[in-house]
Amino acid sequence: MSTLPVLIISSYYLYFARLDLQRSVQIQNNLLVERIAQEVDVMLAHTEESLKNLAVNLSDTNMRDTKGEVMQHQFYRFLHEFPLVDEVVVLDSKGQAITGINRFQIFSPVTNWIDPIELKGLTLEKPYYSPVSFLKSGIPAVKIVVPLGTAYGDSFSGGYGIRLRLRGLLTALKPTDPLSKTDLYVVDALGRLIADSDVTRVLEKMDVRKSYTVEHFLQYRNPQGLPALNQYQSYSGQNVLGGYAVLPRNGWAVMVEQPVAVAFAPINQLFTRFLLFILFILGFVISLSVFYGLSITRPIERLEQAARTVSRGRLDERVPEERQDELGQLARTFNEMMERIQSQSEDLLQEKERLDTIVHGLGAGMALLNDHFGVTWMNPVLERWVNQEILQSMEEITSYLNRSIPQKIYRHQVYPLEYARSNEPCYLMVVEDITERRRMEDLMIQADKLSALGLMASGFAHEINNPLAIIQGYAEDLEEQLESGKGELPKAERIERYLRTIRKHIMRAQHITQSLLNFSRKSEWKVEEMDVIRVIEESLSLMQFIIKKKQIIIVKRWANQLPKVKGDALQLVQVFVNLINNAVDALPEQGEIRIEVESERHSDITVSVRDNGQGIPPELLPKVFDPFFTTKEVGKGTGLGLAISYGIIARLGGAIRVESEPGQGTEVLLTLPVVNSQGRNEE
Repeated sequence: MSTLPVLIISSYYLYFARLDLQRSVQIQNNLLVERIAQEVDVMLAHTEESLKNLAVNLSDTNMRDTKGEVMQHQFYRFLHEFPLVDEVVVLDSKGQAITGINRFQIFSPVTNWIDPIELKGLTLEKPYYSPVSFLKSGIPAVKIVVPLGTAYGDSFSGGYGIRLRLRGLLTALKPTDPLSKTDLYVVDALGRLIADSDVTRVLEKMDVRKSYTVEHFLQYRNPQGLPALNQYQSYSGQNVLGGYAVLPRNGWAVMVEQPVAVAFAPINQLFTRFLLFILFILGFVISLSVFYGLSITRPIERLEQAARTVSRGRLDERVPEERQDELGQLARTFNEMMERIQSQSEDLLQEKERLDTIVHGLGAGMALLNDHFGVTWMNPVLERWVNQEILQSMEEITSYLNRSIPQKIYRHQVYPLEYARSNEPCYLMVVEDITERRRMEDLMIQADKLSALGLMASGFAHEINNPLAIIQGYAEDLEEQLESGKGELPKAERIERYLRTIRKHIMRAQHITQSLLNFSRKSEWKVEEMDVIRVIEESLSLMQFIIKKKQIIIVKRWANQLPKVKGDALQLVQVFVNLINNAVDALPEQGEIRIEVESERHSDITVSVRDNGQGIPPELLPKVFDPFFTTKEVGKGTGLGLAISYGIIARLGGAIRVESEPGQGTEVLLTLPVVNSQGRNEE
């Protein structure tokens, strides 16, 4: 209530200050428009006087010769002195411009430059002003005419005329910075816009007759009849304070309009500051009253009660946060502390339960090791595998598993614990039973072999059929010779040659069937030293019929002596059979497969199998090692070849990658560690 009198007095003061400011602005606008009108009138009077002097001078010196140099010189001086004038002409009695100059183009005589009837009774004391007209460019212009010399009479006998462009009439009269947002413009006797402080409005022929001051001018021609506070909506839609002044010389009027927002900006700023100040005072008084009305002891009692509740084990107790002072900060700190304690307790319980579930249900054996790889803890799975034996180190665990259960395959991995403290376990050993996974891998490898055998079956049949046909031919020939010789044997040389040929083709058929049996049989993983070139040649022999059938060219390039690798030769044959088979399927007839082997480093051998087929699209390249993914037609592939090959090469301790570009073919690169390298060849 104490602020109410201040508010009433201030509002009363602001109201009358606004009225005084409005009157002051109206007076300033009236003074401004009268000054501008006087300046425009002075400019027009000066132009008239100069035109009269030109007419008198040319008449006194008898310069009516249209080709006179003095006349042209006088005209150019006139244009130079008055930038708004763009044309000076000499008129005959019919109002025709018989000679003259134009500021922007070469002058040519103009008929009906002015209607001579309108010039009747023209004198030097009162020049003629034509109605405002608009040029083709949209610029308004007015014509001013004086008679020849001192001629008088009822009829027009000739004279001098100028055309005055009104576009820049107010450019030099534009108000200075304090009134920079005030609009000044000139209208003719019909209320048309002929000059403006913003020239673009004139060119756009803006209709200003909607403004109240223009309507008042057209109706009364007397600015004294305007209201003392002349506020209205202008032609642009703004609320303005306006006024005008009449030019008696030609019936034009100069208008002034100032936006109300600009005029009242100082009082509005004062009102805004006053309102903010009052609001601040009100807020301060109310806040102070509420602050001292609150109880100080109640928050302390609540905090004490909450502390006793927490001491009994209830971690969900909270204190209301009602204050912003030290007591409120204490309550917030207490609540934050309890939230952290409760959250950490719940997290620890959940983490313990989660870890217990993982450790007991993962199916993998786990052990914690100290910095000497001694066992400090084992989970129940690992304890069950070692039959509760007391084993002191990681080596004892791995040795026991390999020795006691030879039919099982285990894999162990050791991970360092980053945040282990001193005298605590610093390694985690994970032991996995991969027997079933290895069995599934072997089944997939065998399935891939059978798939490859199915594709090569016709080739094997053809390869075996050829030597059998030759053996049959020689046998039939011997039989015919025995029948024709009445039981007598052929010569020994012929029999020996026949037997040698038959034995040769029997060995060939035996080699083919043996290769087929070796490739198809299911065998255990056998680690041995092997020659990569021999493995490649054996793989090519298995694919020989398919290669010949499609007339594919095999280009082989490798060094004479290459280091040997360690692994299972039969599994590596399967890898090369898969790669060659994929290359054959990707090639048309008479394609080319390049097989290159090199050993630039002493630690490994690189094998490249490249075809010049269509290649693999970039979006499919990351999927080539996925099981059951194939780009072949239905029935031509199982999608297991590259997946199986990837597993075999990884088991050998090597690497495999595929590079391909559409239209450029595909290259498969194998990297195999040599026997004397430090790379791993087996798990």
